[in-house]
Amino acid sequence: MSAARALLLAALWLAGCATTTDGRLRLRGMEIEGNEEVRDRQILERLALEAEDGYAWDDERYLDPMLFERDVPRIARIYRAFGYYHATLDGVSLRWAPEGDGVVLTFHVTEGPPTILERLELTGHEDLPPSVQADLRSALRVAEGRRLTEDDWDATKDGLRRVLRDHGYPAPRVEGTVRVDPETNTATAELRLEAGAPARFGDVLIDGLEEVPEPSIRAEIGIEPGAPYSAAAVQDARDALVAAGLFSGVEVVEVPRPAGGDDVSAEQGVVDLNVHLDEGNMRRLKLGGGFATEQERQQAELTARWEHRNLFGGLRRIVWSNRFGWAFNFGDPEQIDLGPFGGTSLTFRQPREDDLRLAFLASLKYEAEPVSPEYSTHAIQARAGAERTFRDRTWSLGLHNGVRWVDLWNVRNPDAVAEVPYLLYLLDAAVTLDLRDDPLQTREGHYVSLLLRLGVDPSGGAYDDDPQRDFYRYVLVQQDLRGYYRLHERLTLVLRVASALVLPFGDESLAPPDERLFSGGANSIRGYPFRRIGTWFSCPDDDPACEERVPAGQSVPPAGGNTLWEFSAELRVDLVGGLSAAAFFDAGNVLDGAFRTVYPESISQFHPSVGAGLRYQTAVGPIRLDIAVPLQDDPRIADVGPVAFHLTIGEAF
Repeated sequence: MSAARALLLAALWLAGCATTTDGRLRLRGMEIEGNEEVRDRQILERLALEAEDGYAWDDERYLDPMLFERDVPRIARIYRAFGYYHATLDGVSLRWAPEGDGVVLTFHVTEGPPTILERLELTGHEDLPPSVQADLRSALRVAEGRRLTEDDWDATKDGLRRVLRDHGYPAPRVEGTVRVDPETNTATAELRLEAGAPARFGDVLIDGLEEVPEPSIRAEIGIEPGAPYSAAAVQDARDALVAAGLFSGVEVVEVPRPAGGDDVSAEQGVVDLNVHLDEGNMRRLKLGGGFATEQERQQAELTARWEHRNLFGGLRRIVWSNRFGWAFNFGDPEQIDLGPFGGTSLTFRQPREDDLRLAFLASLKYEAEPVSPEYSTHAIQARAGAERTFRDRTWSLGLHNGVRWVDLWNVRNPDAVAEVPYLLYLLDAAVTLDLRDDPLQTREGHYVSLLLRLGVDPSGGAYDDDPQRDFYRYVLVQQDLRGYYRLHERLTLVLRVASALVLPFGDESLAPPDERLFSGGANSIRGYPFRRIGTWFSCPDDDPACEERVPAGQSVPPAGGNTLWEFSAELRVDLVGGLSAAAFFDAGNVLDGAFRTVYPESISQFHPSVGAGLRYQTAVGPIRLDIAVPLQDDPRIADVGPVAFHLTIGEAF
């Protein structure tokens, strides 16, 4: 009988030899006892045995003696991979789980001292250019004086190969040797490099094209014959073809020419590229629906999107998007129906033939949206402009101009906004820097966006006897900055700072009703209702200055503001499968004037809120449930509940 099976039999005896009716033990949990530096999960995820996660939907798992027998010697092997060559498994034990219908398996270990890398020698790089040598040193994941692990060692060798391939050496060899002295708990390591001959690109062969023009795809690949070889350039080409959205399959194969052939010498090789493409369906139809609920607002919506990605050839793209929904407030019996919302838009995109990332755009859109709890707007907008996305897909620039006709409807407080239609000419300049590792499930990176807008009422504001018409000449500056920091493989810290400023051309700090700023809701300050921050219902009783500055004939300050700032910090934790949790802090404010306010005390209102929530990943994005508590009262805002609930699809940011 093996020692492992003897340990298991002893553990079963300690557990009372109790099993299920079919003779199996349900494995409710597994743990490591005696470990200090290496965490339980780092060991358990490398074992063949798996315990239940403890969730109601989890499958039942059982203690398999054969798998257990394999895992016993694996414990010491796992510890050696983490640099602990004296670690031992001292025993195992079983105890009944609290539920009484299964057991918890415990491995008792002694870690011992770690193995420290005493000396590291790198050879074969001496004749390489200084810039290559510097990048090679940066790729080292192991260092003298630190614990030596197999993961870091393998990552170092992979990193060295990647550096050499990126610098023009297509077939480098990286070999390494590690010698461990168990008596002194030290190790010496040697890395030997053979870069090989540098290479240049040869022919780029493309197959699989039917409707898509080849010159556009060659320009997207961006690799010219004779250019110095670079693995990074090959990966950029592959990423560019995928991002084009035209292909269901993309394969780029490197084919080195044999030595001694045409144009191939011992001093420099040639690498041809074979690009295999499978064109996707150029016509696409997507249908969807959704439901969201938060404090004072519940809504359901349907969406439809039709797209043609090669209209009349030349990769012209036309998109017809439609969205229709209805909003309710079931918490207010006197005002349950909040009305419809939605819109339809037609967008045309014409890329440049030799550069798909430079395109002309034109769009026509109608939308009906709630601007605040107090009013909604109808708007018809026509725009034309150009956008430029750079090759690495991180930077994008856009310049657009157009006209927008706006009419107010569903106005619940006539004193807060004038029900007069208006026309605006808009000139927009937008810049985006996207350094996120994944735009949908971000773990690391940064995101920055900046919008500059000039808005002018071309009529000059001299019709319909509306004195506020003169105010509709303004500049809007809006920015959004986000940082995603991976603290642990299951833990991500997200920080966000957003601000907006409207600067009218006149003496009064007012913006058009559809451009006024609000905060609060599922995607901003989650402790407050939908766009309630910035909707002022009354002046405080103890603030006569506020009453004096309310415009004549108006019982409340204007709805919306010209200055906004928001800050959020969120800690996201992956739990199991597609389930994750988050804890967050939000704060922000809206001032009704640019750098001034009719309610001076509002400057000190930060509207802090804290909360927590759950997310579950689906094919259409995460389903998000957040519960938030506001920490500060604002006398301008009425009926803010002690707790706010938000159920929606998609992360807040």
